[in-house]
Amino acid sequence: MGEGKGGVAVHLDGDWAIAGRGKEEGAGALWNTAAKRRAFCVTVKSLLSFAVPRIFEKDGYIFFFYSNDHEPIHVHVRKGTGEAVFLVEDEVFLRESEGLKVAELGKAESLAEANRELIIRSWHEHFDRP
Repeated sequence: MGEGKGGVAVHLDGDWAIAGRGKEEGAGALWNTAAKRRAFCVTVKSLLSFAVPRIFEKDGYIFFFYSNDHEPIHVHVRKGTGEAVFLVEDEVFLRESEGLKVAELGKAESLAEANRELIIRSWHEHFDRP
């Protein structure tokens, strides 16, 4: 993302979030601790919600893709500040999670299984556009 006057320039690169207000205020300051990256990235993801196609929401679980997502077909699910990623192409399989309790993961997996066809159809509608 570019810098605007008085705005914050943000670049997300893998495990790093680089931010600053311009050369005079330390552009390129590196957030290299996991807690700072998580908190900062969650804030950035909230600001960029327009780039996050939502598939559905139920019982506080939000199922979505990122507009620049990649194969294999998978879905992100957020509840509160926790997030998980499920692969859904052949079967629903937990790929990763952070900040969700075991019971919350079980509920998220059940919702993903119940809505697997919707998730796959939504993926193709979003990513297979000409």
